[in-house]
Amino acid sequence: MPHDPPYLLDNLPVTFSVDDVMRHMRMSPQDADLRRGVERVVEIARAVARPRALYAVRYVEQREGDRLCIGGMWFESRVLRINLGEVQRVFPYVATCGRELEEAPLPADDFMAPYVMDAVKMAALGAAAGQLFDHLRARFGLGETTKLSPGRLDDWPLPAQAPLFELLGDVEGQLGVRLSDSFLMFPVKSVSGLLFPTEASFESCRLCPREACPNRHAEYDEAAVREYGLA
Repeated sequence: MPHDPPYLLDNLPVTFSVDDVMRHMRMSPQDADLRRGVERVVEIARAVARPRALYAVRYVEQREGDRLCIGGMWFESRVLRINLGEVQRVFPYVATCGRELEEAPLPADDFMAPYVMDAVKMAALGAAAGQLFDHLRARFGLGETTKLSPGRLDDWPLPAQAPLFELLGDVEGQLGVRLSDSFLMFPVKSVSGLLFPTEASFESCRLCPREACPNRHAEYDEAAVREYGLA
């Protein structure tokens, strides 16, 4: 079955602020000394930042137990299969802060600058992903949606990055994001996954027991783990 080519969202607005970066660093926006250092790095970043995203429209073509064929690529995940239910259309995506921030020159006299730039990259990635999801919901008239990313759960581990990238074609050439031999993305501040419509909200954090995770958005729920048959 022929597939539509992926869509590149390039030149996304650079919407992150000094306050956004300080929140990522868990700093008080009222700390004047720290704020000046953050402002200097944010100014450098804004001059070069090119957060962007790539997505495609693909369809679930076959279902075999906990295996699904999406756009010609097979994925195995009980959580993914249950959440997709009878959903047919899905949106594989990759969003990134961009290589430009990886290569931005930093003040040599500011030992905090690399830490600030790391938070800038997180803020830029968050802005790119947010704009991507808003674009998808508006363009395709989506209501409630959810998303799943390889590596967030043992049930859908990092090697699923390989077929996910295949759904998007030449990700490195189009987006500047490459996949390592261990299935990690570079630039590191990149995110991938499948977004799809849903009738009930889902948060993968509820199925993950890692207490110290800095990206946790919901509490671990043992009842949900049993419900998904993962216990």
